[in-house]
Amino acid sequence: MKNKKAIMIKFLVTVLLAIIIFAPACLFASKFFSLSNQAKDNFVNFVNEIKEMETAQLGERKNFILILDEPTAVIYFEKGKSQVGVDVDGWAARDYKVIFEKPSSCSDEKNCLCLFREVNVMEAGSRLVNVIGIQNICEQDINLDLKLNSCGIGIPEDVVSYSCSDGFTIERLMIEHAKNAFYSFDAHYEASRRISLTIEKSQDAILLES
Repeated sequence: MKNKKAIMIKFLVTVLLAIIIFAPACLFASKFFSLSNQAKDNFVNFVNEIKEMETAQLGERKNFILILDEPTAVIYFEKGKSQVGVDVDGWAARDYKVIFEKPSSCSDEKNCLCLFREVNVMEAGSRLVNVIGIQNICEQDINLDLKLNSCGIGIPEDVVSYSCSDGFTIERLMIEHAKNAFYSFDAHYEASRRISLTIEKSQDAILLES
């Protein structure tokens, strides 16, 4: 009888310990996937705001809070271009370049706006990194060109500036993630999870300002 009681107590203690250990982990995982879904839905809303602005009055402005998980990026590919380049001007000769390859789901004849969530990175030359999206969401029914006032959004960490070509990126540690695959020095911007943007209708483009 005593052995049965001891076994039962041991079993109950084991179950309680398992609950204590795994419950926080389950909550964390639930929160992680919730955040990812929130950012995904937010990107869809961002695209819709841009499309609505295409038919707005000249000079009309809207505010939008863009939500980005870490590390992810919103990449805008200009029509006729196969990639977006980001030249990083870092302190103390810590310069490098990151190239985002245009997904196959984007047409060459249209502007394309993508949310990169998972990527493959590869070194393509001296301080040159290629980024290929393997999990992304893209929208190419954007009739007006998009213009961003600055690619460097967030707190600078040993960096002077980002210069974007053939489009732009609004990112949260995606460039840092790509660089760290090959180089250990710091030279990046660290954006917050919520990025405040102003969307404005101009004569022949949609202007985005951070």
